[in-house]
Amino acid sequence: MIYGFGWEWLLVPLSLSIGWGIRGNFGHEYGAAIPGVLATLGAVLLAGRPDWWERAHYFAMFGALGWSFGGSMSYTHVIGFTHSGHLPSVLYGYTNLFVIGFLWAAIGGIGAAL
Repeated sequence: MIYGFGWEWLLVPLSLSIGWGIRGNFGHEYGAAIPGVLATLGAVLLAGRPDWWERAHYFAMFGALGWSFGGSMSYTHVIGFTHSGHLPSVLYGYTNLFVIGFLWAAIGGIGAAL
């Protein structure tokens, strides 16, 4: 770890992005559980609390469950809006991708917080 430089916070988003890359091979709920496990375990490691480290498997399980609920959301049609040449449709698509991403992350965060 790079403690002292303020870069340790990058562990969680990098873990999530690696899990998201792996998710592409599995898809849906099963694939969405992988970034949930990795990001939650990254946050547990950075917390520096030995009592959390002892219960890391619970954090991983609930993080996976929380993120896997988001895997059931469909966003293909919304991405189609972002590819149109019509400016209001593009704005609609990106706005709703933000909302869907927020909902997905909120459910994942709730699962990890359990």
